[in-house]
Amino acid sequence: VLADPVVDPYSAVRAADSDIPVGAYFMHDRVRTRFFDPQSITAKLYRQLEKAFPDSTVAVTSATKDGKLLLVQVWSDRNPGDFYLFDTAKKQVDLVFSRKSWFKPADLPPTRSVEITARDGLKLHGYLTLPKGKDAATPQPMVLLPHGGPFGVFDEWGYDNETQMLAAAGYAVLRVNYRGSGNYGRRFHQAGAGEWGGLLQDDLTDATRWAIAQRIADPQRICIYGASYGGYAALMGAAKEPASTAAPPAMSASTTWRRCTRTMPVRRARCATGRTTGWAIAATWRRSRRRRSRTGSRCRCSSPRAARTCARRWSTPSRWRRR
Repeated sequence: VLADPVVDPYSAVRAADSDIPVGAYFMHDRVRTRFFDPQSITAKLYRQLEKAFPDSTVAVTSATKDGKLLLVQVWSDRNPGDFYLFDTAKKQVDLVFSRKSWFKPADLPPTRSVEITARDGLKLHGYLTLPKGKDAATPQPMVLLPHGGPFGVFDEWGYDNETQMLAAAGYAVLRVNYRGSGNYGRRFHQAGAGEWGGLLQDDLTDATRWAIAQRIADPQRICIYGASYGGYAALMGAAKEPASTAAPPAMSASTTWRRCTRTMPVRRARCATGRTTGWAIAATWRRSRRRRSRTGSRCRCSSPRAARTCARRWSTPSRWRRR
């Protein structure tokens, strides 16, 4: 069994000549590979490739039937992704193409993982990117960049367009995986249930205060920006902590909670927010769909009985329906 004390498995590592899982990726301070059998052919192959591309993540995406030629993807926090053709007999790689080849990885700032303690003692994890060429001892203007979701989604170690754009403009960028985010275990995931605007928002505030205490951020030049739930968090941050952040830009912000619950699928609600809160959201969603079906606004069924049946089918995932 493969496990990590901090993070969940990110994805499976599969053998080059089959679809059989032989290991897993784990994403924390970077993406690392672990194998069920460290002496297997695939494990040795990955160790060779990782040695050839230090500080990067490698993945064999496809192979010829005889296994002599492999297509290998290489990426990192400063590299959007290169694809190489690897000749296993000659031990030679040839570049096939690069994503966003106009960027030079050496000219981009690196991203490092950070650990932050929330006010209730919960450990939060995130990623910090500092603008290149700036004095690290001097507090910088900072953008707090919360991810969307919020449940099950998480910020990753890797190349990020918005992060690099803001860093190039001279901003430090802090991305925090607040409670409810994925990748850090079931307990951490469920800790965010019912905490929209509550503990989820407090985690972002605590991360801002941590950055100020570490002399990373200039307290007079901090902005919070995000999309979807990140946009909601940006607006809520300005409402709860108006003295801490500048006017927050919000993109596609989830500002109408009742509408969000009304359109949230039952399966996603239960999985994302935990059993109690999930069923409460699911019940709200079902009642909303049933009311709409009875009034005919969303249902084309002609009779009340057919409308009720339609409402039940809309409110129940297909795998839970009786056959």
